[in-house]
Amino acid sequence: MKMTKRLLAIVMSVVTLISVMGIAVEAAEIYVSALGIGYMVPTNTKGTKNLSTVKLYGDYDYINFYINAKKNDGYFAYEIYADKDYTKLKDSGAVACDKGKYNIPAKIKLKGEYSSKTYYLVTYAAYIYSDGSVDVDRNSLKEFKISVKRSASFDDKVVVLKETKNTTKGVYITWSKLSGTSKYYIYRRSITGTKWTRVGTVSSSKSSFTDTSVKNKNGNYVYSVKGVNKKGTASRYLYFGLTALFAKTPTMKSIAVAYNNAIEVKWNSTSSKAKYNIMRKEGDGSWKTIKSNYSGTSYKDTTAKNGKKYTYSVKAVLSTSYGKATSSYYANSDMAVTYLKAPTLTGITPAETGMTITWDSVSGAKGYTILRKNSDGSTGWSSVGKVGADVTTFTDETALPDVSYTYSVRSEASKNKGSYDRSGIEYIILDAPVINIVADDYYGGPDLSWDAVKNATHYQVFYRFGNVEWRLASESSSRNFSCNWPGVELMEFRVRATRDNKIFSDYSDSVFFNFVENKVVYPEVTEPDVTTPEVTEPTTEPVTDPSTELETTNPAA
Repeated sequence: MKMTKRLLAIVMSVVTLISVMGIAVEAAEIYVSALGIGYMVPTNTKGTKNLSTVKLYGDYDYINFYINAKKNDGYFAYEIYADKDYTKLKDSGAVACDKGKYNIPAKIKLKGEYSSKTYYLVTYAAYIYSDGSVDVDRNSLKEFKISVKRSASFDDKVVVLKETKNTTKGVYITWSKLSGTSKYYIYRRSITGTKWTRVGTVSSSKSSFTDTSVKNKNGNYVYSVKGVNKKGTASRYLYFGLTALFAKTPTMKSIAVAYNNAIEVKWNSTSSKAKYNIMRKEGDGSWKTIKSNYSGTSYKDTTAKNGKKYTYSVKAVLSTSYGKATSSYYANSDMAVTYLKAPTLTGITPAETGMTITWDSVSGAKGYTILRKNSDGSTGWSSVGKVGADVTTFTDETALPDVSYTYSVRSEASKNKGSYDRSGIEYIILDAPVINIVADDYYGGPDLSWDAVKNATHYQVFYRFGNVEWRLASESSSRNFSCNWPGVELMEFRVRATRDNKIFSDYSDSVFFNFVENKVVYPEVTEPDVTTPEVTEPTTEPVTDPSTELETTNPAA
């Protein structure tokens, strides 16, 4: 329910006018028929449903209410008047209430503008619609008497409560110290119950207490504090006290860079009814809420910036039918992570020894891990290699022929893994189709067919006239193609296989068709002119023994 302060001020003026005019005429006549919208039941300081005398101890006490809202969101206005002159007192106000909530405790804190033993009137059920209209319950006026005791005895005094809040250990309660106290008793009860349980005792030097025994599964609690003096006399306590819905603090499990450019935060569940607010800080910066009222115990932050260090924390948020939502203390976390985005793959090409993968570099990356999986889902992602920060290419020499692989590359930081694109890029080597001519004459054109190519999903048929640019004639999963272009003397056709238009084979051999003559034309093959060189046999002359050419001369002759 939303209502501006201006609207509330206007409506409160309307309530005042209706109430004062009605009182001036006759108090018993101030009512409208029971509309079943909602109502407020006034109670005394002990919570019983009657209001006659309110004792004001040292200018401090309450008029208490139970509030029921049946049909609509709205405000319940309460106004307090002096009995004689109908002067509205400053304790008048309004309480917001959500549709369908019952027995919600509310209270008016009385201050020292009242006179002892004087009667006052309170309207406690004026209902303000969100459109500004007002309905007044038939029992809208209640008379009560103030009894002021300026010097109360110790057992008439009350310990003034300040606040309750959730911590990692439990509910933290604070109060104002009461003079003459030697110790304090801290009490707790369920908001739907009446039995008080003493949950702690502290010395008079303390003014706070943490209830470590509280359990969030039991919903809202009400806390109150008694002071005890040296004689053992206890002060009063406030029955409505301070309400606290305990929300247990989550425990952080992990923070890690995840696939698809995200940081994943995980924590333990605190309650099946809890939702969570997620906080983040960048570097040494301030904490900021990045997600509120989130259901689940893991969250992927996709707004992180590359190269930045992030710390995360989570708190639980609970709500019940007895009041507004409350939140736990934020989980303590010293777990931080440096975010690196996923590299962008720029290509996958077959190499002599496998597949070559290339990618764009990522600023701040200390290296890269190359990931691979079988495209048919038979295997998950696994590393097939790692390279340094200055390398942006890798050849997977373990890739097998005729197997479809999907590749991705993960950036790496010095202390944690970076991100990678989980969809990756699929690659497989497709064989070129082999064309078979089924018929030369298909109503004046060719009827082509070709063998299936393993792992192909579609086939593309291209044509051209002469040496002009190739044009796409057909793309389908069929392995047949027929056409009729009368008057064309010669047209060239070829086919290639594809896998989801991401991977392509080489082209088939070309087929030529003459539409004028209506027949397939096979290009003439000219045999190369090969001239056999003449071979001259070498001339062989007899070899003379050099010893026969020597004249023998007898020197003695």
